[in-house]
Amino acid sequence: MTGRAGARHRQSGPPPGAFDVDHGADPTPAIARFASPLTRILLSSEGLTTTLLAALTAVRPRLRPVHQGRLPAAEAAPGAAELLRAGARTEVLTRHSLSLGHQDRALSVNHVVIRLDLLPRLAERLSVSALPLGAVLWSMGTGHRRTVLAAGHRAWPHDPEDGPGCFKTYVLWHGDEPLAAITETFNPAVVPAATGE
Repeated sequence: MTGRAGARHRQSGPPPGAFDVDHGADPTPAIARFASPLTRILLSSEGLTTTLLAALTAVRPRLRPVHQGRLPAAEAAPGAAELLRAGARTEVLTRHSLSLGHQDRALSVNHVVIRLDLLPRLAERLSVSALPLGAVLWSMGTGHRRTVLAAGHRAWPHDPEDGPGCFKTYVLWHGDEPLAAITETFNPAVVPAATGE
């Protein structure tokens, strides 16, 4: 596969500053700057991103894992351990993936860091599943609340000609403990990234 179609599946690690958030800052003003109401809904929602992308594209997204592995929290993407309140030696699972739509078009690039000490069965489920994290949690009979921490623009790694995409960073909670830190960067050709400024 060549050209723009081939670029859809370029492997990438976490974007620079994937979990570098301004702690305590309200992401609402950054989200409000986006011109498209659909973008504002997607970025501000604390629901399942897969469901929102399905509503936006009329196609149920499929997850394509790019890389998954275990490592100490200290070796995860900068900022992740702090968001997860994880000690340097706490084992985490890192997962890089693509959400794909019609004809394998990349809809989002996803970077997830999960604490394994809070829900040990989760690692096993994720290792044998290409489902998004939220869907795996629901299949285990549990739901988790989300808190959006940051949103804005970030380079879209697959088709740079499309310009920067929008992103959101959020934490998924297990009771009162942060279970996962998640950054999703969206294809600007699918999720409009223009601002009203």
